[in-house]
Amino acid sequence: MRYTCDVLVLGGGPAGMAAAVSAASYGLRVLLVEKEAFIGGRWAEYACKAGEECSSCNICLGFELIDELESLSLIQVLTGSYAGEVRGTVGDFKIRLIGTSPSIDSRLCTFCGRCIEACPEKAISVLPRRTRQGLIIRRHRCRAYNGGCRVCAEVCPQGAVKVGADEVGTAEAKAIVVATGAISPEPDLLPEYGWGRYPEVLTTLELERLLAAEDWQALTGRRWAFVQCAGSRSRKLKRDYCSRFCCGVSLRLLLRLYTLGLVDEAAIFYMDLQLRNRRDEEVCEELRTYGLRFVRGLPAEVRKGEAGLLLRFEDLEVGRLETSEFDHIVLSVGLAPSLDNPLPGILKARQISGFWQQEREGVFLAGSCRCPMDIKTAVLDGRAAGEQAAESILRSGASGRIAHSQEHAADVLIWGSGPSGLLIAREVLAAGCSVLMLADSGNWDPVDPTSLILKELWREVGGRRGFILWEGAELIKLNGEPGDFEAWVRVLGQGVRVVKLKAVILAPRFVSCAPVPATTQAEIARDLVTGSFSVPETGGPVVFWLDVNSSSPPAVHALALENVRAVRDNLGSKVKIYYLAQQVKVGAAPHLEALYGRLREAGVIFVKPAGHPAWDGKNLIFVDPTTSVEGRPEEVKLFPSALIVGEELSLPPEAQQIWQAVALRVSANVDDGIFQGGVVTSRRGVFLAGAALAPENPEVAREQALLAARAALMVAVGTVYGAQSDFKDTASQREAGYCAACLTCVRTCPHGAVTVEGKVRVYQKSCWGCGLCAAECPARGLEASGHMTPASLMEIIGVDGKGVVAFLCRHSAWRSLKEAKERALGLPENVAWVPVPCAGSVDMETVLAMLERGASGVMVVGCRRRACQHVYGTERTAQRVEGLRQRLAEAGLDAHKIKFATAGPCNPGELVQEVQGFLASLKTVDKAGR
Repeated sequence: MRYTCDVLVLGGGPAGMAAAVSAASYGLRVLLVEKEAFIGGRWAEYACKAGEECSSCNICLGFELIDELESLSLIQVLTGSYAGEVRGTVGDFKIRLIGTSPSIDSRLCTFCGRCIEACPEKAISVLPRRTRQGLIIRRHRCRAYNGGCRVCAEVCPQGAVKVGADEVGTAEAKAIVVATGAISPEPDLLPEYGWGRYPEVLTTLELERLLAAEDWQALTGRRWAFVQCAGSRSRKLKRDYCSRFCCGVSLRLLLRLYTLGLVDEAAIFYMDLQLRNRRDEEVCEELRTYGLRFVRGLPAEVRKGEAGLLLRFEDLEVGRLETSEFDHIVLSVGLAPSLDNPLPGILKARQISGFWQQEREGVFLAGSCRCPMDIKTAVLDGRAAGEQAAESILRSGASGRIAHSQEHAADVLIWGSGPSGLLIAREVLAAGCSVLMLADSGNWDPVDPTSLILKELWREVGGRRGFILWEGAELIKLNGEPGDFEAWVRVLGQGVRVVKLKAVILAPRFVSCAPVPATTQAEIARDLVTGSFSVPETGGPVVFWLDVNSSSPPAVHALALENVRAVRDNLGSKVKIYYLAQQVKVGAAPHLEALYGRLREAGVIFVKPAGHPAWDGKNLIFVDPTTSVEGRPEEVKLFPSALIVGEELSLPPEAQQIWQAVALRVSANVDDGIFQGGVVTSRRGVFLAGAALAPENPEVAREQALLAARAALMVAVGTVYGAQSDFKDTASQREAGYCAACLTCVRTCPHGAVTVEGKVRVYQKSCWGCGLCAAECPARGLEASGHMTPASLMEIIGVDGKGVVAFLCRHSAWRSLKEAKERALGLPENVAWVPVPCAGSVDMETVLAMLERGASGVMVVGCRRRACQHVYGTERTAQRVEGLRQRLAEAGLDAHKIKFATAGPCNPGELVQEVQGFLASLKTVDKAGR
């Protein structure tokens, strides 16, 4: 069969889906080819890792991507296929598509399980979440894949198992995105850990599958050990790199186990904890309160004990050999490059890590096929690759320029005058749009911490037509909607000016400071490049001191390690170099682990001090736990010839005021209040880059900046948010007499879609249809289209006086309900399930009306805290429900008939338990009242 498309995407995981959606948003035809019988990739095997609140494991992003993908008619999905041969060049690629072998046709499979029982290598298993999925074949184990075996095909009564590769057809494409992912290796090359011998030894992915399937029988035993770097940072395994996200995954898995009550005792063994953002650090601190033991040092071996598994290890913090017994040992294996080349003859493996690198024009890489990534980073990377592929096609067919609008004072407002902001401005100006830039007060930009490229960017951008810079200006308010914003800007010496805009990008720099009087990493990097670096000839060592007052982010460690290399090259071995840090964070970029190893071999002394070092202005005093004097850790006193510290980074002081001005509902931690979609925020038409995101390494920060620029350009040209029909559920104003102008709706709306100018006004292109404003309006001056009235609800759900009404958020609990039905988990029959766009859309008037009309109880189930797409829909709903319960109790009425709960999108068992518990409580109270 012949397939014709503009963009061919190979791989249907998070990065591939994001790339396909991104390219299709430009109006291009996309063919998404996936070798498995389902889309989702490894994401389909991951588990929710929430505690009492969301842990930001980003599993939810996969559900949203699948919905987005399936809603776009320009995307065609072809499963069970892969690229066998590629010919041609950019604009005219021809790809031969081969059917995956062995494969399982999900349309024929009845899940009878005969193939699972018959497989001699146990290579077939059920995916833990059967939403849109079924069985998976692990080809690294499969004999049919490696030649010979046909047992699975022979026992299948439906003929759903196919063995033998057939040609599927040929695809013609103008550009190709490769998003084939990486493999999660099995630790068979580490026999000392007992994987394969002891069933109690699991990999993190195997534990994920058990948690996703809610297989509690396999998780008996309450003593847990997690071993980090069992598949990464190892020359022995030829994986001389950090997989970046493994520490965060292990910590979140432990949090989930503690939350489920499956842990009495636990320990995590590590070399360096690679905590990449503030949420990682919060999860880590929460686990400390549970009593999790952190042990610096990797175990030597695992062997069978009397009542569990014995694990031998050295605790490097105290210099002591120990043996402890555990019921489960979990190996964090990370990611490894796939052995199969997704584009034979076109892609080549990187020399350092073995992941693929881009070399052919018109071929773009996305996701973990090019380096290890977590879900959120892979989605961002996929969107960027899709943008690049679309841009290459559009530029080849036409100028790709956007007509400049004379109606607006500027098309895009950029807050941030550092490298990130200037990169964005260059991209926007090149597309023919105008830019208004507001200077920020920061001095450290993730794109270029040293500011070495700043002058070059100013030369490129500063003199361009359509570029305006306002120094000392302050954004105080943003009204309107994407494509038609009005910004109130207070300009120094000119008062307040109102500016017409189409899109806004927040790309400030961090404020960097030295925690003690010393040289910072950015300063020493500039000196090294400009040749002004020198060291006083005191005979003292050069000391790099990270984590002076707090943990330095990975981006600062990345810069510091490069600086150490440059100083070593400059000074040779005549001067000792020390590197002090609680954790050496090599997860910022794949090459850093190899650099770390080379620096150790070159004589650089890395010390992870016990406690906090002391600095008196001349001497640095610390305790080295790896050396001892008379059986105690050695105290070291250094008089450095040069002290180079890790910067402490913070947002500019005007940041909070800016968030409020553009109606982003954020706290001191930006991630708390912004939907976790990379550069996308909780307000349409407003995007993030630079210090508005976590400090990533320069390569990732540059991609973020370019992605923000392209997203803003799509708003400016009108390809997104352009039609009212794009939004099924939006809020609308009732008759003018209803509005009391109390501003409740303005304060409530998490998306900046409501304003009051004499009377309420809803900006339809900014409205997400969450219904929070309508639910909280005291005068009932707003209503949400698509939201049912109590009367219409009763007519549809047919409560007969005995049933319960359960309102479920579409983004979370409703997805779990669908999976619960597919798994046949025994849902109660006397419950009417009602999907709502957000739990916050359920007003208490409706809840009371349900009870008055005969419902025996009402549940409202929302997202977990810190997971709500509408920022605080969960929080507001919980408060409203509790307030109603208190009022009913004070009036002597049945407060027990109302309940608020939270659930994730992939926790069907928990949802069923919550509902069954509510039903049981209703019966108990009813019996007691008789």
